[in-house]
Amino acid sequence: DFFVTDRLEAQEGMHMISMEEFLKRQQSEVEIWRRPNATDFWGQKLWRYLKKSADVKPEYSGQVVAMGRLNPTAETKAKDAEALKKQAAGRKVAAYDSKAQNARHVHFPAGGKHRLLNHFYAFGFFGDPQQRSFYRRLIRDSMRYRDEIQCAGARVVDAVRAHSRRLGNDGTFYALHIRRGDFQFKAVKISAGEIVENLRGNSIIPRGALVYLATDDPDGVCKGCWANKKPCKDQLGVEGCPKDASWDAFVRNGWHVTVLRNYTEATHGTNPNYFGMVDSIVCARAAVFAGTWFSTFTGYIHRLRGYHGLGEETYYHSTGKVDLARSPKSIGSG
Repeated sequence: DFFVTDRLEAQEGMHMISMEEFLKRQQSEVEIWRRPNATDFWGQKLWRYLKKSADVKPEYSGQVVAMGRLNPTAETKAKDAEALKKQAAGRKVAAYDSKAQNARHVHFPAGGKHRLLNHFYAFGFFGDPQQRSFYRRLIRDSMRYRDEIQCAGARVVDAVRAHSRRLGNDGTFYALHIRRGDFQFKAVKISAGEIVENLRGNSIIPRGALVYLATDDPDGVCKGCWANKKPCKDQLGVEGCPKDASWDAFVRNGWHVTVLRNYTEATHGTNPNYFGMVDSIVCARAAVFAGTWFSTFTGYIHRLRGYHGLGEETYYHSTGKVDLARSPKSIGSG
């Protein structure tokens, strides 16, 4: 719903069909026991059918999937092994074997060892550098947000820059993605004071800066926050439930804090389901960005910033992880 796929569909060698068309084909092209009795499945019923009927359900979670060259030499094998070791960063390597290659229906259930909750470039490895670059560029150039999202994001970026100019900052702004709510990684759900400390006061984001917060907690009250399967309101101070959930420490550090809801004119008429994507576009254009470790949303913003040439001004605000987005060493799936 968030992406347009017309450019992918136009790519030579790329064949795409809808789920409805796939189910129609299944009704006539596979064994009787695998045929669906409808073509308009959705939700749990669809997931159960796909899981039951698939030829292969790879278990790639937490691994790197290696796709070697077609005709490797001794020299390229050695180079590829070194590159794979660097990308794997200690993770197990799984081969894209003939069973998966020859399967008619490959399905990745969204759970257990099947779940691929990371970015394609973190778990997929191509031995051939040209092939590696081709697929990275294909995703960069072909997988993009719908125009409605892109345009809303551009309007908000303009509005935030205008806000910055009113503060005397020449249109420059900074951004943080702060994930709270039901995020399962407790160690990175920290207070604003800890974020300021991790970002070394004003050494990364200067005093007087306009700081845009992309967060599921714009009020700074940790509404709906959970840890240890309990609401934070009942256990303030435990890991994952900061005693002070407010953003006051940012203000004390000299930052002007703002959030998406302050730019209603720019988002007027935009589907609220797209607001998270709009947040990502705004963060991608900030002079400096710091995100939440373990968050794939932060990871996607990092990638967008790389496309814009802003990768060197990209950080994490999580304890012990601040500079890892800028490290020349692979950090695995984080």
